[in-house]
Amino acid sequence: MCSARPNHQEIVIEPASDARRSLQRTLVRTGAVTGAFAVSTMFITFLVKVLYPPQNPVENAEWQVLREKALAEPDNMVVVEAFRKLDTELRQQYFSTTRLLNTGALIAIAAGIASIVLWVIAGFLRYRLFVPSAVWASEVEEREKREALQALIAGAFVAVLLAVGVALLARPPVDWRRAVALTSAREIKPDLQPKPRAGAEDQSSPAESQMAIRSVRPTDVAKQDEIWYEKSREGVPPISPAPGSAVEPPVAREGLPLSQAEAQAFWGEYCRQWPRFRGPEGAGISRTGPVAVTWDVPTGTGVLWKSEVPLPGNSSPIVWGDRIFLTGATPEKLAVFCYESQTGKMLWQREIPSGASPPLDPKKVAKETGFASPTPATDGHRVYAIFAPGDIVAIDYAGNVVWARNLGVPDNVYGHAASLECFGDRVFVQLDQGSRPQEGKSRLYALAGATGEIIFEIPRPVQNSWSTPIVVRWQDRWQLITASTPWLISYDPFSGTELWRFHGMEGDHAPSPVWLDGVVHVGNEYSFWFAVRADGRGDVTGSHLLWKAEENLPDLCSPLAFGDFVILLASWGMVTCYDARSGEKLWELELEGSFLSSPGFAGEYVYVIGEQNHSVAEGVESPSAICWVIRPSREGGEIVAENALGEGCTASPAFLNGRLYIRGRKHLICIASP
Repeated sequence: MCSARPNHQEIVIEPASDARRSLQRTLVRTGAVTGAFAVSTMFITFLVKVLYPPQNPVENAEWQVLREKALAEPDNMVVVEAFRKLDTELRQQYFSTTRLLNTGALIAIAAGIASIVLWVIAGFLRYRLFVPSAVWASEVEEREKREALQALIAGAFVAVLLAVGVALLARPPVDWRRAVALTSAREIKPDLQPKPRAGAEDQSSPAESQMAIRSVRPTDVAKQDEIWYEKSREGVPPISPAPGSAVEPPVAREGLPLSQAEAQAFWGEYCRQWPRFRGPEGAGISRTGPVAVTWDVPTGTGVLWKSEVPLPGNSSPIVWGDRIFLTGATPEKLAVFCYESQTGKMLWQREIPSGASPPLDPKKVAKETGFASPTPATDGHRVYAIFAPGDIVAIDYAGNVVWARNLGVPDNVYGHAASLECFGDRVFVQLDQGSRPQEGKSRLYALAGATGEIIFEIPRPVQNSWSTPIVVRWQDRWQLITASTPWLISYDPFSGTELWRFHGMEGDHAPSPVWLDGVVHVGNEYSFWFAVRADGRGDVTGSHLLWKAEENLPDLCSPLAFGDFVILLASWGMVTCYDARSGEKLWELELEGSFLSSPGFAGEYVYVIGEQNHSVAEGVESPSAICWVIRPSREGGEIVAENALGEGCTASPAFLNGRLYIRGRKHLICIASP
């Protein structure tokens, strides 16, 4: 303690240490730099707001004109799609700009707060110099007053800066009710809801009628026989219309005939195998009994065999008798593999040269799909495989190539990804492509299994999709059911004639439809989940919807429908169970992982495979998959087992004769019942 005794007063000073002085100066300077950064960031943010202000789409003159035209001409697909495109572009511009402004304001606010905090701390560390006289003490007091005033001005400036940033963040909300008037099914005005065709059967209850899908797109098949389609695709037959339409259905080209009796005989054996993606009817349900509930692949517990797969792929295994078929591919090599089901021994592999001209650019194929995403199909005589560049091949069970052809490189961002379906003498290819339905690029092919000849080719008014078609039989009528945006369409698999269609899908459509007791269950996260009766004719949008749901919808995984349940799996791990008859949500169960594999059902259990990331230190490959075994009931989903696969897995499981076949990222695994 030091003291000084001047003439007029006594001043006692406590000098600060050099370290304290150094820290105080550092805090002041850092606060100044932080404050300057806050000021510059806010200036740039204001500059962006002034030069590139976010424009509310509903205030755009072109948007308003197109909206009025679309409301006045809801059947004019050109106008409606032009409105949708403009609306999407304006939304993207609006949200990107507002995100930039919000980010700038948040950064400025954070920097301003940091500056104030640093200056406050520095104030507590202030020190006084030793003052030997009253005159000097007066000068010190004046300097302190100036510093206090400067600090007050700086603090007020930063406070104003923070207030401006908060004002930016608290901008008035956009009235999106008008902006989505034509682009969101949840906001369509009642007067724009589709009306049933004259004479159409409608057995829906009032509650069901209120749940009918709302859309401004055309619902009268006679009015929308794709006039734009005929004009833009000279020489190509128009889409097969519903019965009663003015346009003739497609004529089957000369190929192998298929009778009802032959189809029924084929179907009996077909349904006793696992011949395609997710088994017979694409249902994902074992028809040959239960399989193991617990196992552990890393330790070998419950594993009958494990065989290496030479090439990567997301395709799932298919099984017929004692043969297992699988595909794998790289940008340079496309291949089909055949394994023996008892031992896992590879019997043969055949490399398929691509016929795509020009070749598919690997950079244009999404990593999530790769070159071997479609699952092959078999009819008991030949296995049919298709790859991302549009190459399809038929190989007999001895490994000989019967025929191969290229259907053209698809116009999408992931290459061809939909799997195949067999029916009697033919194999079906759903080749949906293009970013808009009216581009007229999508096709449904029926190829002769023995020769590869086109039996029929049908243009489809849909955009690209990953969805796989299913063949089902209901009330003595065979149906080939397809799903894409915007239509769920049913065809006659013998002739290709369209039977009925339902409007509802939005966005890129990936989940495949499933079938339960005369009802098709279909949808995706961009629209709703729909339960549609399959006994209609023509456009059934306004008459055959049983129920729809909108919670926890899948973006990729196909559903399960069995008994009283419809089970959906979202890629982020939410398992949701709905009542198959009423659409009531019964329960949901969240799993930890990433899910690309579609679920399966065997015995009384649901099998769900998802990937989790594990570190190398744990001795487990990254990522590694878990198969959750769940017992469903109306009260909830009970997890009865969590089985480690020891490697990643994006393929869907196959069930046959008490065995579970899983294609991992590197191995094909057979789990045997105890």
